Amino acid sequence: MGQMTENRKNEPDQALPLAGKTVLVVEDEYYIADDFRRTLNDAGADIVGPFATVAKAHQALDEGNFDCAVIDLNLHGRGDYRSRTA
Repeated sequence: MGQMTENRKNEPDQALPLAGKTVLVVEDEYYIADDFRRTLNDAGADIVGPFATVAKAHQALDEGNFDCAVIDLNLHGRGDYRSRTA
């Protein structure tokens, strides 16, 4: 999965609960990541990601251009949540 940014800021529909918010998505399973992306986008969020690796997620974390994150704590079968926190 590569970096993908979906921008809805030019669509000011305040009825959407996540309008104006940017969400980082970190998930290694394609269908789950795509479901998160679509669901959050439908709620009005701008999406950063999804990212499938800790390294790519850390790059996005360093940039810090998001309001909150949805993070898989078991990336590639490794349940080390400490590497996911920043």
